Amino acid sequence: MFGRPGSNPKENIIVGIVGIVGGLLGGWLLDLFGIGGGGWVFSMLTAIGGAVLLLWIGGAVAGRRSA
Repeated sequence: MFGRPGSNPKENIIVGIVGIVGGLLGGWLLDLFGIGGGGWVFSMLTAIGGAVLLLWIGGAVAGRRSA
């Protein structure tokens, strides 16, 4: 299953990489729209939101493909 770490170490690495890319994507999108805040709390929330969004999209695509 995509986006859910399991006992397979390769899955854990993939989920970690996708999470990092999602965090970068979230920061890039907010910068693109001119939305910015200050401090590490805003940056952390942006990274978490982007990672969750990308993992959710990846899970939806992988789930649709396997069904």
